[in-house]
Amino acid sequence: PNMSSPDAPSEYIGVVIHGGGGLPFKPSHPLMKYLKEIKGIKSIIPLEVPNHGKVVPKRSLYYEDPSQAVAVLFERLKNALKEIKTNNDHLPRILCVGYSIGAVLLARVFCDLLSHNIIHNDSLWIGIGTG
Repeated sequence: PNMSSPDAPSEYIGVVIHGGGGLPFKPSHPLMKYLKEIKGIKSIIPLEVPNHGKVVPKRSLYYEDPSQAVAVLFERLKNALKEIKTNNDHLPRILCVGYSIGAVLLARVFCDLLSHNIIHNDSLWIGIGTG
């Protein structure tokens, strides 16, 4: 990431969400390890896919109605970003990394954050294993 833009904060906030499989999300998750190694990441916000790890019908929230999952994730991330102060009160720059269905949902959340002017235009989204 380019950290030299004068109209942006000097650091990124990492946002990570993994897929809808049964693997519980832990600080040792490979995506968390990856973000911790990137220079310029100020903090990391881990997100869970709604209903992840719960016994749900085959048509769970994020498959039956993805817009509901996007709305839940949007609110969670918006509220988490409010808690993190950036340099000079700029909009925060975020580096979103998502895996599988989490990446697909996070792509929509990312676009909504941009359109609502909640994150800086220099923010990035990376989807892994979206098939």
